[in-house]
Amino acid sequence: MWDLPLVISYDEIEELASRWPSLEVLMLNCDPMPALEEPPIDLRALIPFARHCPNLRQLGLYLSGSAANLDEYSKELTEKGPLVPFRHLDILSVGLSTISEPGPVALFLSQLCPLGCEMNAGLSWPDGFEGVVAVTDEDLALLTDIHRRASEWYTGWTEVQAVLPLLTRLRMQERGRRKALETSEVVDLRTRCRVLEERERFGVVDDGSHRQSGRKWWKRLNLRSRIRLDLLDFILVLADVFNTSLSPEVLSQLL
Repeated sequence: MWDLPLVISYDEIEELASRWPSLEVLMLNCDPMPALEEPPIDLRALIPFARHCPNLRQLGLYLSGSAANLDEYSKELTEKGPLVPFRHLDILSVGLSTISEPGPVALFLSQLCPLGCEMNAGLSWPDGFEGVVAVTDEDLALLTDIHRRASEWYTGWTEVQAVLPLLTRLRMQERGRRKALETSEVVDLRTRCRVLEERERFGVVDDGSHRQSGRKWWKRLNLRSRIRLDLLDFILVLADVFNTSLSPEVLSQLL
């Protein structure tokens, strides 16, 4: 029945996503008639689709947007490795999914949704709530309450949509800076190793003196090679003093 929430577990979602990696569009009844209890799944249900379905462009789920334990989930997941974001997701349809705090939800989604991903919330029924007829006063009261809550959820998801692009862009910049820093640190480490190898090759010990067996090698070095080796030592010492790392461009020129 279209008006009933889909009963599905996290294990079933993991299996579904892993078995259908070529999925491009998947809509799992994201706007059923709201029940009194919370939806059976929450935002974690998005992760298997992001991990296993790189071509997914449109996804619709009925889920709980509760912020409870969201920080713990994020910490637990990132400890296992960085979250894999959706690559081509254009539309995330949440329908009548519940939401309590838009801020934490938007922060979580910024780890998964690509820039430009559109959030769709609200009803897709042709006549909306107007097409639902209340037979008794009790039904009318229930329908009125559902309508009120659905309006609150829609407002919450609209707030998420408003801030999600900014948060996603900040995440992208953060990833770019981290990658640049890691690259710089790798190049810096390689340079230090190369300097140590050069010093070892020419018999230079850690205190700056020369081993007796290495003095002849040092004397055979031309002036340019000596200056180059001493310059690298000096620059790396300065980098340690100022607690910084050298840019890949500078190090490549020195090498």
